[in-house]
Parts: sequence; structure tokens; C-alpha cells
Amino acid sequence: MFGVVRPCRARMSPELRQAWMSHLCGLCLTLRDRHGQWARLATNVDAVLVSALVAAQAAPAHPAGGPGRARRLAGPCPLRGMRRIEVDIADEAAPRLAAAVSLAAGATSVRDHVADGDGLLRLRTAAALARRVAGHAAGAAGREGRGVGLDVGLFERAAAAGRAREHAPATGGGREALLAALAPTEASTSAVLAHTAVLAGTSGRAGNEAHLGTVGGRFGRIVHPSTGSRRPERPSTRRAGSATTAITTCGTPWPRSISPRGSTPGSSARCSTTASRTRSTAPS
Repeated sequence: MFGVVRPCRARMSPELRQAWMSHLCGLCLTLRDRHGQWARLATNVDAVLVSALVAAQAAPAHPAGGPGRARRLAGPCPLRGMRRIEVDIADEAAPRLAAAVSLAAGATSVRDHVADGDGLLRLRTAAALARRVAGHAAGAAGREGRGVGLDVGLFERAAAAGRAREHAPATGGGREALLAALAPTEASTSAVLAHTAVLAGTSGRAGNEAHLGTVGGRFGRIVHPSTGSRRPERPSTRRAGSATTAITTCGTPWPRSISPRGSTPGSSARCSTTASRTRSTAPS
């Protein structure tokens, strides 16, 4: 699985861990049901956060056939100890948006690794196969994105802008240069999280869309260096220093500016937690 967000088992209650697993399994099964078994390889744990945000802002869940979110009982799976779990059906907005994000992010990541010639992708045959897989994923992401009103092309545009900046002559350093390098990723993650409010129908409620867009931008600012610090270093792109990520959202009240539908501003809602630390070491 791809992504950096992980649930904090030390702080989350069993009920919240179950809810997180429900979103994760719902994403995986939506990818399978709508795009085939191969698409499950694109499961991205960061996209689980997208699914959780849509569901948190939308109406309460209830059995299939009634109003609101429709649910079903998923079959046993080795990854959850062969236990069954209730998930959103594949046609629900939350897992579909998460699936679009997973597929688009996966396609962009593969293309980025091909462009950099990482590992076996230096070989022409492997690179050609990877491009074909990325093309299939991008096509599936585009179809899914259109269905939920999201322009998934923003991921590829952000990656292209990042690659162009990598190959551009250095014009200086410092905070401004760093923020400029992170800006494309910030913009794409901001658009995705803001769209969760649009999809849930709460974009005008307490400024959800604007505030989630801000949160998404900060998330992108964290994810970009975190991902980059774990990639194999090449002489031309070797970087010194460290990148530390701490994405902590466990058991805290919703800010007054982000209120789930049907709740009052400032009411308590619980979400998931992760703490991830990555480092890159400078050459001696």
C-alpha cells in the first residue's frame, strides 16, 4: 500500500480502528469492483483520509436501500484476520473519490519513477511496461474523477511542475525557494480535501471547503518532503538534512470551522492518527 497516513493504535479506540479499517477495505473493494483486481495495487492509505472526511461530513450511514450512505458486509480477508466488516458500497461517493485519488496518485508516482530511471525502470522494457500500467491507471482515475466531479489531472500537472523545477537552474535557497518547490503538491492536495466538502454537500457549512483546502495544502507540504526522503538517492538529487512528518488527528474535537452535517460547530468528532518519521542522510 502507498501513502504515509497510518492509524495510531496507541490512542485510537477499538471503534475508531474499526471505522478506519472499514474505509480502507471499502477503498480496496471499490477499486476491485469498479476497475478490476489489478486496481487494488493502487490502494493508497492517504486516500482513506479522503473517504473518511467525506463520510464524516455527510449524513449518517444506514443499511442499503434507505436514504444516505448505503453499506454492505464485506467478506473475510486475510489482512483483517478473516473477519468480516461493514463497508460503503462501491457506488458511494466517499470510496469513489478515494479510488480516483488512489489511481491518479499511483499513475503519477509510476511515471515519476520512470522519468527518474529508478531501479529496474532504467531498463527500456521495464519502463515501457510501467508506462502502460500508469496509462491504464490514469484512464481509470479520469473516469472515476469525472463521476465525482474531481479533475484528477491536477496530480500529473503537479508532478510535471515538480520535474520541471528539478531540472531548472538553481536560483537560490531559503524558505521561499522551499515553499515554491512544494507549491504544486500543496495545490493538488488542497483541491482534493476541499472537494470532500463539495461531495458531501457541506461546502457552505461553516466554511468547510475553504478550511479543508487549507488543511490539504499543509498536508501536501508534509507529504512532499516525506515521500522524497524515502526515495533512492541519485548523485544529482542527493539532499542533506532530514524530513520529519507528524500527522496527528486522533480523538480531537472538530474545529469550529469544520462541522459534520447534522452537528453543531465545535461538536466533538473523532478521526484517525499517524506519526511518521523519515530521514535522509547527507553523504559523508
